[in-house]
Amino acid sequence: MKRKKHFVLIDDDIMTSRIHQSIIRKQHAEKELVLFEHAGIAFDYIRHNLPDLIFLDLHMPIVDGLQFLKLMDDHKICADVIVVSSSTDPDERSLLKSYDFVRGFITKPLTAEKLKMMLERTEKYSEI
Repeated sequence: MKRKKHFVLIDDDIMTSRIHQSIIRKQHAEKELVLFEHAGIAFDYIRHNLPDLIFLDLHMPIVDGLQFLKLMDDHKICADVIVVSSSTDPDERSLLKSYDFVRGFITKPLTAEKLKMMLERTEKYSEI
């Protein structure tokens, strides 16, 4: 039996995750959506269950988004990633572009319009 295509959402803020979950599910009801509060636990999951797309927050405790991306790169995991963050640090945004699998950056909060625009542009890195 073929696995249903799925997305992963990683954000340590539970309320933000619930809002983003609702927005993603409204546009992509056919996809399974797996949520994680801890990037380290999400990484273990992703190593064994490669998702179609990862929505990743940058600022999280223990393993932050940039450390998560480095883990992906070190382990040669090439799932597409869209960073969803409130970060305004130009150095962080510049560093994101060094990862080929990072397809874009959405400034929080995620909205239906931002999600739709980003998914239409995922061929190359973009910011919304």
